[in-house]
Amino acid sequence: MKITIVGGGAGGSMAASYIKKKFPEYEVCMIYTDSIPIIGVGESVTPYISVFFNDLEIPESEWMPATGSIYKYANCFENWTTQDTKQYFSFSYNEPMDKILANESVSWDDMRNLKSNDFKSSDVWIDLFNNKLSTNFSEDFNVNHKFMENLKSPFDNNKYIHQRFSYAYHVDAEKICNYLKNNICKGLGVKTIKQKIIDAEIKEDNIVSVKLENGDIHTSDYWLDASGQHRLLTNYVNKELKLYDTPCNSAWVAPLNYVDQATEMKNYTRSIWNEKGWIFKIGLMDRQGCGLVYSDKYFSDKEAKDEFLQIVNDQNIIEPRNIKWKPARLKTPAVGNVFPIGMTAGFVEPMEANALYIIWSTIKCFERYLNENNIDDFNHRISYTIDDIADFIDVHYTLCPRGDYFWEDQRKRGVEKNHKQLVKNKYNHTLSTLYAATQQYTMFPEYMWLELASSWIGDLNDWSKNIDKDVQSKYFKYLQDRKNKLNLQCENSTDYLDFMKAFHGL
Repeated sequence: MKITIVGGGAGGSMAASYIKKKFPEYEVCMIYTDSIPIIGVGESVTPYISVFFNDLEIPESEWMPATGSIYKYANCFENWTTQDTKQYFSFSYNEPMDKILANESVSWDDMRNLKSNDFKSSDVWIDLFNNKLSTNFSEDFNVNHKFMENLKSPFDNNKYIHQRFSYAYHVDAEKICNYLKNNICKGLGVKTIKQKIIDAEIKEDNIVSVKLENGDIHTSDYWLDASGQHRLLTNYVNKELKLYDTPCNSAWVAPLNYVDQATEMKNYTRSIWNEKGWIFKIGLMDRQGCGLVYSDKYFSDKEAKDEFLQIVNDQNIIEPRNIKWKPARLKTPAVGNVFPIGMTAGFVEPMEANALYIIWSTIKCFERYLNENNIDDFNHRISYTIDDIADFIDVHYTLCPRGDYFWEDQRKRGVEKNHKQLVKNKYNHTLSTLYAATQQYTMFPEYMWLELASSWIGDLNDWSKNIDKDVQSKYFKYLQDRKNKLNLQCENSTDYLDFMKAFHGL
C-alpha cells in the first residue's frame, strides 16, 4: 500500500507522521514545496493534540521545549457581552449527576460516555443560573479558572493536578512542522519529495499519478491533500463547495515581541471583541501571535490594517501579512482515492482554535477508513463537524449584543435564523456530547453551547429541566467545595511564567 501526502504544513507533517506510525507496513510519501508558505503566527489548539503526540509516543517534555510551546487552559473571550467582561471557554467537562449525588469519584470514562439525555451536571447548573445562585459558568465548571485569573500553574511537581484533557497548548505551527519532519517522519521512514505538482492523471474520480516539476511521474494508491485552500489534488476530482454565512474572511497577522512577558504571556488564548471583528493574542515562549479578523465586505483592507497597527503599536516583529479565505467546505470531502486533510476539507475562520482540530479529525477519519473501507462514513463525520464548527462560530457574531454597523447586521441575521433556538437545540443534540467529540463529530460538547448561551443570551428560563430543589442544593454545595479546594491549590501553586521557564530549561 502506498499513501502520498501533498503539503508540507501542519496538516501534511501531522498526517505523514501519524499514518506511518499507525501503519508502518505502508509506504508513506510526502510531496511539498517551500513556495507555499506556512502562516506561522502562533496557533491555539485543543486537547486532542495531546492525543496525537501520545499516539506518536512523544512526551510533552520533548516536543514542547523543542517547539517553544506553552500550556493553554482556555479560550478567553474578552468584552463580547455586556454582562461578563471575560468568559473562559475551557476544557472542563460535564459530569454524571448520579455519581455526584452518591459522592462517588468521577472518571474520564464516566464523562466521556455521557449521552445527551443523561442526567448531567450542566442540567442542574441551568437552574442554579436561573435562580441567581450561579452567575459565571467558568467559575463553576472550569477547574483552571482561578489559575488563569492569577496567572498560576496548575501543576504539582510537573504533574497536572486536574482531570484528563483539561488543558491544551499554544504552538508555533512552523516549528511543529519542522519538528515532525526532521525528528519523526525521518525516523519512521516517511519518504519526502520537494517538488511542485504540475499535472495529474485521472481515471474514474481517482488520481492514478501526478507529474512533478522535474518531469518525474509519481503513483500512489491513496492521496491525502494537505495543501489547504489551494486544494492542489482535490481540485482535479472535487471542486464543489458548501459556503458558510459566517461573516469574516480576512485577517491581518503578525508575531509580536513581549514588552512585559510576566503579564502578557497568558495561560489562555485571548479572543478580544473589536468594532471591526475580533483580535486574537496567542502567547508562545519567545513571542506572541496576534491578528485582527474582519470582513472585507464591511471594511477595506487598509481600514483593517490601520486598526491592527494601532492595536499592536510598535510590538510587531515583521510587516503584518494579510490573509484571505473563503468560509466553506467541500460538499463531498473525499472522492475516489483522494482524501482532504485539515483546511483542504474546509475552513470557517480562526475562532475557537478549530484549524488543528480539523486536521486531527480528518487524519483520524482516514485512519478509520483504512480499517473499515467506508468513504461515506468519512464524508459524514467531516461534513458534520465542520458544519457544527460554522454554527458555533456564527452565533458568536449573531448573538453578540455589542457594536453597530457590522455587528447590527449580524444580529439581524441571528434573528432571521432563530439562532437563540439553534443554540438550545445544539445543547440537546445527540451529537453534542464529549463522546461525539472523541469520534470526530464535533468540537463542541453540550456544555460549551450552554456556556455561550449563559453570556451571549443570558435568559435561560426556557432551558430549565425543573430540577428538584434538594438536588440543586447538593450540587451547589459540591461546586462550592470544589472551588474552595481549587482556590487553595491556586494559592500554593507556582507563577505560570516561572513554571514555563523551568519547563523549558530557561
